[in-house]
Amino acid sequence: MKRFRTLWRRESEWRATERMRELEAANRELQEFAYSVSHDLRAPLRSISGFTEIIRRRYHGELSGEALHYFENILVAAGRMERLIEDLLRYARLGRRALIIKTVPLAKVIEEARERLSAKLAATRGTIVAPSDLPSVSGDPTLLGAIFLNVLDNALTYHRPGVPPEVLVTCQVRGGRCTVVVSDNGIGIPEEHHQKIFRVFQRLHTQEDYPGTGIGLAMVEKCVKALGGRVWVESRVGEGSRFFIELPGAV
Repeated sequence: MKRFRTLWRRESEWRATERMRELEAANRELQEFAYSVSHDLRAPLRSISGFTEIIRRRYHGELSGEALHYFENILVAAGRMERLIEDLLRYARLGRRALIIKTVPLAKVIEEARERLSAKLAATRGTIVAPSDLPSVSGDPTLLGAIFLNVLDNALTYHRPGVPPEVLVTCQVRGGRCTVVVSDNGIGIPEEHHQKIFRVFQRLHTQEDYPGTGIGLAMVEKCVKALGGRVWVESRVGEGSRFFIELPGAV
């Protein structure tokens, strides 16, 4: 009986290992597919945008107001598709590069993200407040940059109409792990969507209300998992959100 249990356990472990290999292979194939499709879509999309812009500019005086309106709609839609393709390429590239692990000061990562978001901060009259003594972590600088750029950008985007976004970054270090909390005063997220928002293309609002591609938070989760961490959100509608990013290797 004991021998039977041992054989059964080994068989279960073998099946689990094989299943994991199959899932990893499928994931790699999906990443390759997304990369190839996104890459191949860029050339025809740019042709559409380019020729549309030429027609609009060259024949502006001969086109009716209605025709010009249609051309504007084409350019707007092409712009959205271009941003979607760029985000898909960035998402797919995450699985195509080797990690470069080094000691990274989180204060520097947050400051670089804030600089890249300076135009949005000015447009929304928003603020990002972070302590200067944030710890360093052992991680990949590119992935860490992508994590906090997307989380902070998300916090600035989903603000309440007429209310400037206020974003606060705090941190706790316990047991060699660092948990960064990004809090905002935005519109909040219904509880039933707390897990869904980390999936690719999951959007809770229209482009007209809040622009975006639905890839940013999926990229965040992918980056965090690649670094051996985890991410989750606590939020209530109308009361803002708090994103928790737990990273290993606090220095």
